[in-house]
This record gives sequence, C-alpha cells and structure tokens, in this order.
Amino acid sequence: MKRFLKITIALILTFALCVPALAGPALPQEVLTRLQDNVLEYDEIPDLIGTYNPTVIANEIGRASQAENGRSAEATANRLESMAQTYEDMAYQAEATSATQAAAYLMQAETLRTQAADHVNDYRTMELSSEKVRKDIIAETKKLFLEYYRLGKQKVFGQQELDYLNRAYTSAVTRRRYGAGTEIEELTALEALQKAQAAAVSMDASISAGYKRLITMCGWQYDSPAEIGPEPVPELSALVPADKDGDMAKALEQSLTLRSDRVLYENAKRMGGTTEEKYRKQLENDTVTVRSAFVSAYDALILKKSTYEAKAALYAVKAQELSVSAKQLSLGLISRMEYAAREYEVNSARSASENAWYDLMEAKVDYDMALDGAL
Repeated sequence: MKRFLKITIALILTFALCVPALAGPALPQEVLTRLQDNVLEYDEIPDLIGTYNPTVIANEIGRASQAENGRSAEATANRLESMAQTYEDMAYQAEATSATQAAAYLMQAETLRTQAADHVNDYRTMELSSEKVRKDIIAETKKLFLEYYRLGKQKVFGQQELDYLNRAYTSAVTRRRYGAGTEIEELTALEALQKAQAAAVSMDASISAGYKRLITMCGWQYDSPAEIGPEPVPELSALVPADKDGDMAKALEQSLTLRSDRVLYENAKRMGGTTEEKYRKQLENDTVTVRSAFVSAYDALILKKSTYEAKAALYAVKAQELSVSAKQLSLGLISRMEYAAREYEVNSARSASENAWYDLMEAKVDYDMALDGAL
C-alpha cells in the first residue's frame, strides 16, 4: 500500500512544475522505489523528509521562487541606489516649484540609500536557511522514530506495573480483612493502581499521536496503516566521539548559521562602515554561540552514555538478584508477594535502563546533526 496523499501528490507536482530542479542531486530510481513502499525505515528519514515532507517542499518552492525572481545582494543594492538617484534628480527639479515636494523626494532618496546599504541577503542565504529547516525537521523526525519505540517499551512496563499493583491492592484488601493490614495501606495501594490505570490510557493516546506525527512528517496520510521499520541498535562504542576537537572544527565549518553569516559579512564588506562592522560582530557572536552549542551537545552525549551504563549495570545486578529470589521462593523462604515485589524492581530497573538508552540515542541525533551543519 502506497503512502501518497492526493494533497501530497499535488504539492510534488506543483513543485516539479514551478522549480526546474530540486536542490541537491536527484535520488536514484532504486532509492525512490524504496521510499515509495509502505515501510518507514530509520535510515530513510533524510530522503523521506527531503522528498515528501510538506514543510520542506513548501519551503523549497518559496526559496526557489525567490532565487528565480530575485537578484543578488549587490544587484539589489545597485537597483536601490539607482532609484535613490532618480528621486534625488526629481528633488532638484522640484526645488523651483515646491520646496515641500523637493524635501519629500530627498527623504525618499535617503530611505532607499539606507535600504541599499543594509541589503546583504541574497539567494545563498535563502538556500542556507532552507537547508537548516530541512535538517531541523530531520532531527525532529529521527527523535519521533526513537520515541515511538520508547513508548512501546514503556507500555510493556506499564502493563507489568498494572499487574503488580493490582496484586498489591488485592493483597492489601485481604490483609486488612484479616486484621493484618490497615485502611491507609489499602487506600494507598488503590491510589497507586488507579494512577497506573490512568497512565495506561494516556500511554495509548501518546503512542497514537506520536505514530501519526511520525508518518505524516514523512509523507503518509495521518490515518494510513504505515509500518514502522526496526529501530537502530548501534554498538555502544560507536556512539562515543573519537575526536572532540576535530568534530568541533567540523561543526564550526559546516554550521549553516555561520555559513550564512560568512555570506552576509562578505556582502557587507562592500558597504564598509557600520554595515560591515554589524555583520562582522554577528559572525563573531554566532561563532561563540555555535561553539558553545557543540560543547553542550558533546557533554550531553557523554553524560547520557554514563547514565545509560550506570542504569544498565543496576538492571544486571537486579536481574541476578531475582534468580536468587526465585530459589528462595521455591524453598518457601519468601512469599509470592515478596517475589512479585522483587520482580517489579527488576522490571523498573529494566525500564529505567531502556529510557536511558533512548535518551542516549536522541543525544546522538543532536550530536550528529551538529556535525552536519544544523547548528
């Protein structure tokens, strides 16, 4: 079953008619064929976003239209300067008949010259801005893909939690009936169970909403039965940056913000004066900001890795302890409820480890996108 919506096809056809060629190289036919099946694969996300995402398509149409019909920064500045000169000539001609009209023409000429001096944007900055939008959407979509699997794991744990809390509540009711428990214990157990039941309902809604947003970002209709491909499971060692300094240099070089700033600064140099200084300072400040953002992405990745390792280690310990508890249960040394409580601890530790893994994977998305110019 294909994903295509009539509206999506219309957008693509309009795009094809309005724009002679897409930004970047055309995708090979075998890649397009793979994109057109009904399975959303993690590694297909960049191509899916670039080909089918409505925001990216609309943004590209607008950018291409501006580049097609617009002028470079220098040409625009020259045109504004020429218009200013025309108004100035009109002012001199009007002096003999109307000083007021002459002053108005001179004011208009000054406004146009100010616009000419400030006009440093051109089609290159439009292209870079469009590319940044695309990369930001790719990062968001990759995280949505990971969140889909995170929520699926949380749902499994939620059901295990419900089973345990239901048993705990039944136990509390029984113990109170025979005088071994209190009303407070029973009410506390009931409250915990009701919260878990409400969370289960909320979880289903979250999974549905996340699924719909994920597939529509990639070109499917919101109610399509698209299949989500397997989640990526890289080796832990592959998630650790090998060369922080080299990666920082790459992030600074590839940064779409800084690349745009460099274009603006080069265009401003022909103006000189305050215009040049303004964009020199902008490039300088944004370089500091991008460097700081890279360091934050790096530190977050390292922290998430350490957190995952700690939680995975705790889960391994709890799982080993449960095997001992199983023997104790078989020997009658602990009750079934005590064993269920220890089993619940293991499930909780496993869930915490899984959540830490997805936090790490999302931090890796941010780090990779920083290297790819998204900063």
